[in-house]
Amino acid sequence: MTLKNITKYIAKPSKIFTTAVIILFAIFIVQLFTIQMHNMMHAKAWEKASKQTAKEPKKELTEKEKKLEIMTSSKKEFLSDGTIFYTKQKTKKKDLKIYDADVNMVWKGRKKNNPYDFILWPEKILDSRRYNNLHHYKTISPELSRSIQVPVRTKEKIPQIWRYNWDKGYFKGFAPDGKILGYLGSAGFTQKRSNATPLGTLEGYRAWCPEDSYSPTLLWLTKRKVYQINFEK
Repeated sequence: MTLKNITKYIAKPSKIFTTAVIILFAIFIVQLFTIQMHNMMHAKAWEKASKQTAKEPKKELTEKEKKLEIMTSSKKEFLSDGTIFYTKQKTKKKDLKIYDADVNMVWKGRKKNNPYDFILWPEKILDSRRYNNLHHYKTISPELSRSIQVPVRTKEKIPQIWRYNWDKGYFKGFAPDGKILGYLGSAGFTQKRSNATPLGTLEGYRAWCPEDSYSPTLLWLTKRKVYQINFEK
């Protein structure tokens, strides 16, 4: 085969390959341009929408919405008689605002001048559980699940055991022989299950024994309320 024939056979495939490369490159340029145009149009549309949103007047909150915002962004504090307050403090400043249970502001000033003597959590306690430590109490498996049970003791025996019902949100009392003694919920003690009311979503609890008792007292914290529960009474 002569050199002229070899060149002839190579030239045709080379021409096809070069044409294909040029077409692919042109497609790539068109796609790149299309994507760039789409991004620019999207950015302009977003900028226009942002300017329109900024120009629109902010919706005025209702009184109920304002109170709800204060409740969710404030810290809960309690007096020794169980009265609940909401306190709100600015991050950098030491100014403190105090609201009552109905979210009406009752005091405003420097934190050090706070006229209320709020309860401080006890340091030495028998048991303490926060919500993130309670998830294993509600597992399905009977081997892994754990219940909250509070014994009522005397010096010689345990005449009562109160078990918390996670589904219903209240305590159920049992005698040693298995007899149901009653129910304890947000409205207090009742012997009828139909009258038992839930305590609320549990956030955590703390337990301790008073000096004159063999049975624990619970400080029961829910999303909305705090209860001090003495099962002997």
